[in-house]
Amino acid sequence: MSCQGGSGGTVCAVKVDIDQDTILDWYALKVNEVQTFSSLFECICEASERGVPGARFKRKIDIKDSSYSSCFIKSSEGASEIEVGWTLLVYETLTKFNCSKVYFKVKNTVEKVRTNVDAFSQLIEGQRKLQQNALRYPSKFGQDPVTRGDWRLKNDFIEKILQTKSIGFHNGEEKTIGRTVVNAICDCLYYIFPHLATLKERFISLPPLFDVLYNKHDLTQDYNDPSKYKHKAKPMERSNLVELTQNLFQILTFPYMSLPRVSDLKQSVLQLASDISKYQEYLGAQNKRMLTLYNLPHPVRQPNDGISTCLR
Repeated sequence: MSCQGGSGGTVCAVKVDIDQDTILDWYALKVNEVQTFSSLFECICEASERGVPGARFKRKIDIKDSSYSSCFIKSSEGASEIEVGWTLLVYETLTKFNCSKVYFKVKNTVEKVRTNVDAFSQLIEGQRKLQQNALRYPSKFGQDPVTRGDWRLKNDFIEKILQTKSIGFHNGEEKTIGRTVVNAICDCLYYIFPHLATLKERFISLPPLFDVLYNKHDLTQDYNDPSKYKHKAKPMERSNLVELTQNLFQILTFPYMSLPRVSDLKQSVLQLASDISKYQEYLGAQNKRMLTLYNLPHPVRQPNDGISTCLR
């Protein structure tokens, strides 16, 4: 099993437990400098599905909707564990804390069979389970009335898409993973909203999941409307698009995105990231062409014929 994916990095030992049952005992592998704990766990889960020889998986790592995953690092066996966030870089974190072991713990909610229980106790137990497993959502941005367009977009995304389609998070994850997911998607949408017509000319349209956030017919929206600005909206810059798409591809590596109830959101984010990547490649090609024309020793068009003599 290899999770390297690039040059550099470090070697660490990895262990995976599900409900205190060791699925993968301490196993050494190499991680690169830009790999997060989330993408490392995703790589290990995929390896368990393929049944890679020598990986010593007891069984397939199955992440359910009711699963709660956490990640820890430690320096040696018996040393104190340090819980880490999923979005942190593995190499950077291990180096900072002088650790070499990464420990993933998965906890599944198992329904216990109980007999001879009165109706009232069953009701209380049911309410407790419902509250424990209830999906949670990131808190709203700003305070009413919210005037910032980017905050209003994020609040509407949470209400009209996440809550409406029950794409929520388990206890605690809405403050970490949930906030990161909302920021990555909405920051990208907010940036490209004034340029939907431009993208349409390149046959790029937003995934249907985001239709509730703008008018699909005239491509208008009230979050980032250039007509309300004093100055004309600037064209999209390739460097900004690169950063935004990197954030989208980053959240696609979260184990959360592999849950069945998140499949629509995952496909929409993947389509959005892929389309914007294609457009940024187009901008790169255009910039290269303009630089070539700028560096030509003579004009592209001659005044006597009015046609291009250098590039056709």
